[in-house]
Amino acid sequence: MVNHPVVNEVVHGGSTPLGLVLRDGGIEQRRQILQYGARRQAWAPDAENLLSPCRSYVIMISGNPVFYIEETFHPDVIPADGLPLVHLSAGDKLAALDDFLDQRLMAS
Repeated sequence: MVNHPVVNEVVHGGSTPLGLVLRDGGIEQRRQILQYGARRQAWAPDAENLLSPCRSYVIMISGNPVFYIEETFHPDVIPADGLPLVHLSAGDKLAALDDFLDQRLMAS
């Protein structure tokens, strides 16, 4: 394992969001969005599925893909109005990530 405070924070978890850990660690990064939109999400057991904003992306560090992230937001915090409906099945997620990595390989 790499002995670096930022890596240790990411690997061992914590309550600080990943973006803040990277920023506070002085790591320059960018995000490459793979998919975004809205999907149905149950926010509690036996709760109604609510249309919720979501996205998946890769965090790039030094030009290399390092993290694959998926986020879903509660619609009371971020409304899903006007977002396209997406289906983030396991196959769709892998296909989007594969396409992204293939494009990177062809570009290099």
